[in-house]
Amino acid sequence: MRPGDLRAQLENHLKILRKPKKSLNYSQKSKADLTVVTHNIHSCLNLDRRCDPDRTAGVLSALNPDIVALQEVDAGCRRTGFIDQAAYLARALDMVHHFYPLVDRNTGQYGIAILSRYPIAEMECRHLACTRIGRRAPEQRGIMSALIETPAGPVRFINTHLGLKSSDRAAQIKDIILNTLMPNAVSAGQAEGVPLIFCGDLNAGPRSAVYRSVLRYLNDVQTSRPDRASPKPTFFSWFPVRRSDHIFVSSHFHTDHVSVPKNHTARMVSDHLPLSAELRRLHEMAFVHKG
Repeated sequence: MRPGDLRAQLENHLKILRKPKKSLNYSQKSKADLTVVTHNIHSCLNLDRRCDPDRTAGVLSALNPDIVALQEVDAGCRRTGFIDQAAYLARALDMVHHFYPLVDRNTGQYGIAILSRYPIAEMECRHLACTRIGRRAPEQRGIMSALIETPAGPVRFINTHLGLKSSDRAAQIKDIILNTLMPNAVSAGQAEGVPLIFCGDLNAGPRSAVYRSVLRYLNDVQTSRPDRASPKPTFFSWFPVRRSDHIFVSSHFHTDHVSVPKNHTARMVSDHLPLSAELRRLHEMAFVHKG
């Protein structure tokens, strides 16, 4: 091991031990309020070529999230200082976490994660089908489905990162709708269904078949909010022109506010901007097929 590598590991270890500064303030939230964030964190590899999970933690902390969906998360990878990024960010935000590795190599793991302020009662994770692109092996894709016990009751929270190939995305979203969204729409003894939040990096914009298929069942927080503001793009972070990151909710929720921070730090920490939605839980609402 080179002296520089040893020093990098020591610095990362000291960062983990150091108690992070928190700017969270949940005292003004009601029992029905829920702030949800989805962010493709690009393995905490900043656009200035620095690996700095503290920067990512700062961007997320400023949004005061209750639940966070993360994509492109490293765990024990040499390129990012051998840090378990999901655990590191969860510790910084004072949350519990679950990491689902999609790629497992000798150099570390890479996948998606869910962070939550509230207890995670159930967790289901599985791979999604992928096909080869030319001679290159496809990057494995997957989905996480968590049942989270919030003050407003149980919420089914789903996180995914779809493929780069259009045919893969079509098959993956069909799988998600048939095997995850619809089965969780109604639970035993609850005719009104369990509230659903589905989010992630879909690699698909609002004109895509993938987006439209989800919209048949759920509401897009960016287009269903009362202020009727224009939807905000999330990719590419420095000059955002595309909405590839999404948060969809069942009719159990009212969207009070949507935020896509564009300050310098938010632009630098990843090639995607985080998307945040402040939700208010409504009662006596049902999961509706809108097709």
